[in-house]
Amino acid sequence: MSAAPPAAFSFLTTTAAQISANGSDLGVPWGQTLGLVGGPISIAGGTLSAPAGMIHVTSAAGVGEVPVDPRKTL
Repeated sequence: MSAAPPAAFSFLTTTAAQISANGSDLGVPWGQTLGLVGGPISIAGGTLSAPAGMIHVTSAAGVGEVPVDPRKTL
């Protein structure tokens, strides 16, 4: 697992940073969650894998809050 302050993910600016996972193979161990949260998100080629887990992809158009658990509302 990795973590960083919110500023590292551009959450404190007016425009969320772009995420490109083109041709990438991203995965997490069995039963874990893979999450991509940012501005525009591009996924082309490669694979995203979370065996027996979940994959969350969230694109935020502007400043605001995005719930970590998308089943819950703010």
